[in-house]
Amino acid sequence: MEGESTSSKKKANYDDYGFMDLIFSWSIEDILNEDLYKNTVKKIELSFQSIDHYLQSYVYPLLEETRAQLCSSMEIMHQAPYAEVIGLKEAKRLQNKLYNLKIDCWKNRFAHHGEPYKTLPGDVLILVDYKPETVKDLLRVGRMWNFVSSVWTTEDEGDSMSFYLKVKASKDVDLKKLRNKTLYVIFLTNVSPNRRIWGALHMPGNLKLLKQILCNRDEGDECCSCGSLGDALRGDYSYQRLLSELNEPQNKAISSCLSGLNCNHNSVVKLIWGPPGTGKTRTLGTLLFALLKMKYRVLVCAPTNVAIKEVASRVGAGP
Repeated sequence: MEGESTSSKKKANYDDYGFMDLIFSWSIEDILNEDLYKNTVKKIELSFQSIDHYLQSYVYPLLEETRAQLCSSMEIMHQAPYAEVIGLKEAKRLQNKLYNLKIDCWKNRFAHHGEPYKTLPGDVLILVDYKPETVKDLLRVGRMWNFVSSVWTTEDEGDSMSFYLKVKASKDVDLKKLRNKTLYVIFLTNVSPNRRIWGALHMPGNLKLLKQILCNRDEGDECCSCGSLGDALRGDYSYQRLLSELNEPQNKAISSCLSGLNCNHNSVVKLIWGPPGTGKTRTLGTLLFALLKMKYRVLVCAPTNVAIKEVASRVGAGP
C-alpha cells in the first residue's frame, strides 16, 4: 500500500493464543447456530477442583458469547458503518493472510450506538465485493466475502476522508481476481475484550496468586497468633463511625483484610466480591481510610479513571 501515514497509529500487540483463528474457522452457519455450543457450555460452579478447572470453566461460555455477539451484529449489518475500499495489497510480513487496505470515508458512521464510528484494533469486519442487506446475501453463488480483523489502523492526515488499515483475513484474498471489482468493508463488532479474556485464560506463567484466591482458607482458619490491625483503631472515633454505617458482611470483609495484613506467617490474598449495589466501593473506601490512618501506603488500581475518582472521593470524604 502506497503512502502509508505514520500518524495516529493504533496497533494490537498482544498474543491472542489462537482466538481469532478459532473465530475465523466458524462458517456463517456456525455463527447463526444458537446450538453450536449447546452441549459444551455448562453452569460455572462456585468452587473448583483446580486452577485448570477454573480457567476451563470460562472457555466455552466466552466462545458462545462471542458467537452471539457476531450473530447479533450480522443480523443488523444493513445498518452498520461501511466504506469503499480504494486500495488493497498483501502486507510485506512473514505472517500469512495479512493485507493493507486504504478505505474511503465511513458511511452510516452514527449507526454505531449513536456515536461516530472509528476504526480500532480488534474490529471484526466483512470484506465483500457488493453491499449485502441480509446474511442470506452472503451465501449467494458467485459473491465474494471474507471476515477480516483490524490489527493496525491509522488516519491519513493529508486526506482526512480516507483511512489505512492492516487486517488479518479469515482466508486468502485473490488480489488478481478482485483487481477490477468494487470492494467494501462492513463493521460488525469489536472483540478486543473477548481476546484479552481468552489470552488470560490461556496465558502461561506464575499462577500462585490465582491459586491463593481460589484456594483461600475459611475465616475460621485465620492465623490466631497475629493480632488484627483493626485493634489499633478501636478508639478512633472517625473510623468507628464509618464502620457503624456498614452492614455485617461489609464489616467482616474489612476485619478479614486487616487481620491478613498483620500476619507474618502466611502471604494472604483477599477477594471482596458482591453483585452491583452491594457496597463494594464503600467497603473499599473504609478499608483504605483505615490504612491511611495507620500510615500505610497503598497502591489502588482500577480499569477506569471514573472508578479511581469514585474510590478516592470515598476516602477523601471521611466520616
